[in-house]
Amino acid sequence: MIQKTYEEHTDITRSLEVAREEKEWVSGRYLSWEHGFLFKRVFKTKFAELKAESETASAKVDELEEQLRLTTIATHVEIEREQGEPYFRMKDDFAGLAHCAARSGT
Repeated sequence: MIQKTYEEHTDITRSLEVAREEKEWVSGRYLSWEHGFLFKRVFKTKFAELKAESETASAKVDELEEQLRLTTIATHVEIEREQGEPYFRMKDDFAGLAHCAARSGT
């Protein structure tokens, strides 16, 4: 389940990057027409299409962001005291060694 979720998360992240770029491009075109005077009045059908494309791109990004949020799995791991104490001791020792190595420049 964790592997499948990771794969879905990766796929959705890629799709979201593409969708955000598309949204930026489509929204930019729409906004340039929106702030203009001539094109939106002369080419009303095309302007309506640009608006619809912009709204669709925004909705797609919102949907992918929600899907990405849903690929998060909450986990809770409990370990027995007999297993936890050696682990935490090792973790603390490693942190101390890493700190010593950082201070000595190696």
